[in-house]
Amino acid sequence: MPDISALNGTAIDNVAEFDGLTVTPITGLLDTYTGAAAGYSVRRLSGSYTGACMRVRRDSDNVEADVGFDSNNEIGLTSPISNTTSGTYTDFADFIGHGGTPANGFVRWWYDQSGNSSDIGNISSGGQFLIYDGSIVTVESGGKPGLLVQDGNDNLEALGIFSTTDRNMFQWSVYSLGSGSFWSPVKGGALIATHFSTTYQPRTIASRATSTPFANATGALTLNQAYLRHDYADTTDIKTFLDKSGTPIINISDANEDWASGDMTIGSSAASNSGPYTVSEIVVWQTGSGIVPSNRTGIENNIGFYFGI
Repeated sequence: MPDISALNGTAIDNVAEFDGLTVTPITGLLDTYTGAAAGYSVRRLSGSYTGACMRVRRDSDNVEADVGFDSNNEIGLTSPISNTTSGTYTDFADFIGHGGTPANGFVRWWYDQSGNSSDIGNISSGGQFLIYDGSIVTVESGGKPGLLVQDGNDNLEALGIFSTTDRNMFQWSVYSLGSGSFWSPVKGGALIATHFSTTYQPRTIASRATSTPFANATGALTLNQAYLRHDYADTTDIKTFLDKSGTPIINISDANEDWASGDMTIGSSAASNSGPYTVSEIVVWQTGSGIVPSNRTGIENNIGFYFGI
């Protein structure tokens, strides 16, 4: 008989991972916490989402194909992949290396699972994130798949998906830093999750219409370790939390102004903003969705359980 003692407080979409217990996933993170402005992940975030996880381009001939989800609701690395112009492949590796030609896989589109069709991508092959280079890229701890931002040329964008007049923003991201210097892994609207110089200290910036309050955390992140980060800004405060801690690592006053941008950006199009870092999940809400700070514990338990954080 399977041990279910650890199930207390666990979201139903994670239950299937327990030893010997098979449960068909019913409810995802975005089903429990509705109204997200955007949601990108290497796992299925909503039971009602029927689209693919991402669209991947192989660099040997620039053929693209959608990659869906497997029976565990994770990116389908071992599932068949179909492409209307070049056939069906047995799995992800077969698609990337079709014909015996060594190739890398890059993300053309990372599909939005919120229901708002705010897919994030880059048409330029030189700006797309790496997901396969002979093996799947991972977000380090836990070994979950991730998208590698190699340098300052890499960025994915979705334009005009946030309200600039809804002055509240709640965003969660899972990522790890490699060696090098780092700037902005995530920018939802104009709430920017970034890092200070080359010291690996988290920095949070809220770019408003006429002001850009920001602050740095006193501690540095450990390289090649996955973190669950929550950045929050309203009309009075900016707060950043790490790994489900109830104590913010950044906590400063903010301005009561509209946001400077409604765009979503992962990575950066500026050469001075460099990597590498790996991103596996990003979810963002605004106030109009009904999400409030008291939802933080439930959201972070769901994300942290899946990524082992």
